[in-house]
Amino acid sequence: MEPLKLKKPITIDGKPVQELSPDLENLTAGNIQTAIRELGMRQIAVTVQETDMNFHAALFAEACEGLNMDDMDQMNAKDYLNAGRMVRDFFYLDLED
Repeated sequence: MEPLKLKKPITIDGKPVQELSPDLENLTAGNIQTAIRELGMRQIAVTVQETDMNFHAALFAEACEGLNMDDMDQMNAKDYLNAGRMVRDFFYLDLED
């Protein structure tokens, strides 16, 4: 999968980051549960997983080593939505597979 090139860099561990490389292929059920738990702690309910942008963003954070939702909060809106789109497309674009 191609990395997500950020329109505006974010700072992770004191370093500017220009791109993020999610490893969606290796996400596990545990990662999904962690993403849902993280959203719950933020009082964000996951409604319909196929269309829930916050759920997709939380999975994106799970798929990127060293990234968490606090880091995602720094992203500009377009980068955040593009990260969510990557996850949505990976899991739901071709449901026949």
